[in-house]
Amino acid sequence: MRLKWLHISDIHYHINNYESIMLRRDLLTRITGSKDLEPFTHVFCTGDVTDKNGVISSDLLQYMQDIATAAGVIKDNFVIVPGNHDHNRKSISDILTGIYDYDDTTCLQESKDKRYIDNNIKNLSSTHIQKLLESFFTFNQFYQEFKGNPYYSNYINPHIVDIKQYDNYNILRINTSWLDRDSNNAELRCGINKLVEILEKSCLKEDCINLAVGHHPLHCFEINECNRIKDILYRNNIGIYLCGHVHKPFINYDLQYDILEIGCSTGKSDDYCPGGYTIGTMDTNLNCYKIEMFRWKNGSWYTEIDIPNADENGKFYFNTKKYKHYTDKIAVAFKVYGSKLSLNEITETFGDDKYELIQYPYTNIDIQDIEWEKQKNHVIEFAKQILALSDKSIFVYPIAPIPMLIQLGYELQNNSEMKIFQYDRECHKWVYDAEDNICSISVNSIIKNASKLALILATSTSVLDEQVNIHIDKKFDIYRFDSSTKKVGCPLYHNQYIAIIDEVFKSLDAIANKYQEIHVFASIPAGMAIEFGRRLQKGIYPTIILYNYYHGYSKSITINEAKRRKPKLINRLRCLFRH
Repeated sequence: MRLKWLHISDIHYHINNYESIMLRRDLLTRITGSKDLEPFTHVFCTGDVTDKNGVISSDLLQYMQDIATAAGVIKDNFVIVPGNHDHNRKSISDILTGIYDYDDTTCLQESKDKRYIDNNIKNLSSTHIQKLLESFFTFNQFYQEFKGNPYYSNYINPHIVDIKQYDNYNILRINTSWLDRDSNNAELRCGINKLVEILEKSCLKEDCINLAVGHHPLHCFEINECNRIKDILYRNNIGIYLCGHVHKPFINYDLQYDILEIGCSTGKSDDYCPGGYTIGTMDTNLNCYKIEMFRWKNGSWYTEIDIPNADENGKFYFNTKKYKHYTDKIAVAFKVYGSKLSLNEITETFGDDKYELIQYPYTNIDIQDIEWEKQKNHVIEFAKQILALSDKSIFVYPIAPIPMLIQLGYELQNNSEMKIFQYDRECHKWVYDAEDNICSISVNSIIKNASKLALILATSTSVLDEQVNIHIDKKFDIYRFDSSTKKVGCPLYHNQYIAIIDEVFKSLDAIANKYQEIHVFASIPAGMAIEFGRRLQKGIYPTIILYNYYHGYSKSITINEAKRRKPKLINRLRCLFRH
């Protein structure tokens, strides 16, 4: 099941200043381009088609038709709900006054918690309900002319459910404005009993995509009414609510009720808000759930990047209990310097954005003052997240200090498939395999049958003897592996550095169990460091001490550390043998 929708709101078509006219014109071009890339299935318009209940014009009808044509969506999938500007409040002011106001005979407690409002709404006669809904006469006229059928076939319930069980989705249209008497009030109700009534008849199934569409954001309702709406949506398996009204885009997620609320910008442009639109995608086959937001500014369209939890492309990936963006492809961004990895870089390597991203959460590390023990624990926890996804295709994008990279590889081990990319500084992109030429290495060793081994790997820059000698003494054996040509970030390609790693471990695997400690001094690229760490077999290799380079080498992380026996136990054993 796949839905891709265009979300527009608050068109206020009667406002026709220059910027609004340009926005509407250019929006059609944008929609057409988005449709050509990936077809739309729906258009959602969340109210305020008109401004101040203005007269329906042929221009408005043509504009809505142009949107449907640009999106390539049939009228049946063009979903519209009324807003507070789409009804005549004056015609029903007496009814609204009777609902919200009270006289001096009302008891103090009732006036304090305003339960009398709920009772008044619950006790509305069918005649009053009909009059309240008939106040949307102009909107109903527009809907009839545009869609070919009236919004209300009867005036019994303000809310409507479009049952699409055959297509495995359903849409609840909430009229949030039928009891609205003041755009700025905090007493707004939607008629919760009528909402319960329509949903009880609909029986929305849990395994369907169920969307709710309304004009007002949930926070615009009186607090108790807001929570009641969330509760009834949750009980009826509705996890997404689309709305408008505030003229600014937003995304809110209520964990308790598992409701993702998506607010769209406005279809006009003024000093308060420049305007914008939203695109949503829900694909249950690919487990792809995302929102993309765009805004109009200074005569051009831009990605909306100021939405919390959205990435730098303005994309927000769902993280609800019911809908979570989750695919068989997992991108692992292990970048600890500066800002988080740009998704543009990762998407380029995949050719699409249908992947889940796991980011190492501890960025902006100060290379001058790294707390190695703390980072070691962070890497262990991060590796556990990756190992839990062993049934997925793992793609790693690393930029970090070499000891952390080696440790990550060690924690992951070489028993699962994954691709480790490296960053090409010259081309400014991530690469894997490309060139076939293999770098050659030279091997030099000094063997004294010592209990400690100094392992030197130098492919990117030289590791000088004097940089190593201050950390080792004559009690060390030494194995040195040097590439014939050295360059920062080289070898670049996976097939190149794997060939070098194979050569290293041909020597190392045969002798590792002779040593109590192996001290590693490495100047190698990030991907090679992880692959090197993956070859350090747990339980077979001795304690491994990693050194970090910053104006010289210094001890950093110890891995595969052998457990030491307690001195007291050793002393007791010695005493037993003496006697």
